[in-house]
Amino acid sequence: MVASGQGPSRAPRLTVAERRRIVLDTATRLFTQHGVHAVGMDRLIAETGLSKMSVYRVFATKDDLVGAYLDQLRTRIFELIDRDIDNADDPRVALHSILSAIEDDVRRPDFRGCPFGNAAAEYDEHEHPARRIAQEYRQGLLDRLQRLASELDPDEGRRLARQLAVIIDGAYLSAAHLGAGGPASEGVALARRLIDETSTMS
Repeated sequence: MVASGQGPSRAPRLTVAERRRIVLDTATRLFTQHGVHAVGMDRLIAETGLSKMSVYRVFATKDDLVGAYLDQLRTRIFELIDRDIDNADDPRVALHSILSAIEDDVRRPDFRGCPFGNAAAEYDEHEHPARRIAQEYRQGLLDRLQRLASELDPDEGRRLARQLAVIIDGAYLSAAHLGAGGPASEGVALARRLIDETSTMS
């Protein structure tokens, strides 16, 4: 019973930040499992447990949501990479740490390929958030590789970084189709050899 003079209790109203987190967490789970294109807004809204109006107030379009999802993912990845770089006692260790993280990533049971590449491939518009953020992610990764590689060998660092970037892209693509034990593992091993050979030349 409700005490005299009191109305029924109501669940506390969620803040915009809380609603945004719920939507992004749900989108991350669904996009990772099924891909960006396969997940419609109606399904996503249903799984958030929020009303349609609540979701569209934080993300007006699916394009906005896809962009926020990839931007959040990029931020998390670079935070982890930058932490490893800061904790490493030399650039060779940092580069090997990046490759170890890639090996762990492609071995995940739910691995479906590079999320940036997968999402970008589903949109034709060059300025779509998915394509723009995928480009920014790859450039950011290349910048970090180049900074580290140039510390190993100022003359050949740029070339090494570009080689590592291509190998990493290839490893993600190969692992998505042939598994982590296929050519992807050889690609990572090749990248490690390039790092070690360059480090001994400097």
